[in-house]
Amino acid sequence: MKTIIKYILISRIFLIIMAMSSLLLIPMIKNKTHSGDSSPRTINQGDHIYIYTEPKPMYQSMWSVWDSKWYISIAEDGYSNQKYPYRTTDNKGFMPLYPILIWLFSTFILLGNSHLAGFLISNIFLILSFYFLKKFVESEERLKDKVNIENTYLYLLFFPTSYFLSSIYPESLFLFLSILTFYLINKNKIIWACIVIGLAFITKVFGIFLLIPLGFYIFKNKKIIPLKKLISYILTLSVIPLSYLFYMFKVSNDALAYLHIQEAFFRHNWVNPLQTIFIDIFCNTSSQTLLHGLITIFALVVIVLGHKIIKLEYLLYSLCYILFTPLTGMVNGNARYIASLFFIPIILSVIIKSENIKLIYVYIISFIQGFIFIWWLIGSGFTS
Repeated sequence: MKTIIKYILISRIFLIIMAMSSLLLIPMIKNKTHSGDSSPRTINQGDHIYIYTEPKPMYQSMWSVWDSKWYISIAEDGYSNQKYPYRTTDNKGFMPLYPILIWLFSTFILLGNSHLAGFLISNIFLILSFYFLKKFVESEERLKDKVNIENTYLYLLFFPTSYFLSSIYPESLFLFLSILTFYLINKNKIIWACIVIGLAFITKVFGIFLLIPLGFYIFKNKKIIPLKKLISYILTLSVIPLSYLFYMFKVSNDALAYLHIQEAFFRHNWVNPLQTIFIDIFCNTSSQTLLHGLITIFALVVIVLGHKIIKLEYLLYSLCYILFTPLTGMVNGNARYIASLFFIPIILSVIIKSENIKLIYVYIISFIQGFIFIWWLIGSGFTS
């Protein structure tokens, strides 16, 4: 645990130094203009307007940019009651578990400070993720003798967009839930795994891909799993997602509000994911899109290189995870989502054997991470 906290502190102190230095050196950050979608704004809540207020202290506002305001709005004011069909975007396009936790921490521990609550929750789950990442690797016969767990921590923290794991975003919560799911399946604690998958469903849409390892487990053990137990798995898995869908229907007459808002207001369509990646890298002049495309390609290369290191279900989970966003017709956002794909640092810890190469990799990624963190900090949308 001391090693985990040490690595997290070192990486986050590095980012804070970058941010504070930028505050002194770059007028755009000093003025905190937050151009575009990240500017403080009103949010339509159906029968009233919620006014998002950005925190003034730099140490809080640096972790609260772009989509953070949507999660804060849910925590402070609940879901919009705008009915289907929707005229404007609202916060039903974001999943509920993370803002529920923000509300709990803010209300009962932090005297209403939602931004500080979000920051603490993200970092608490980041620490828990590291703890269970070690337990998962130890539970996996194919990995425990190959993986250097300290290097895995290092590669996870020095992924180019790992600052999202400490920001007011649900990335570290999902990271924790996904690692815990794989660990529980390895330990044959399937009822608990079903509960965790249900929670992952209402954290990020990527939770649906956690059905892949669960499906593989059930298929491999189909001869020894009685029908009664299989039904108990399905019912346990379904309770939380169905409760969420029922609540959405009650609020907006639309159980699939999340999907409809994403499709209508966040430009999501269904297309060939490889075509999306190719177009966004080679035919798009946006530096933001290029970054997301390059990180997507990097993630795919690492997973392909590690296909013999990880199990087939882990490989399929990773590929679905990486290609899902391009499947929706855009690559923007993928650099953030991939920061929660823990099989990438696991594979890197196996294939990078040289200490010198490890140091070169960490130095290069540190520079890249610091650079794009500054762009994110000023609200440019460079890696939103």
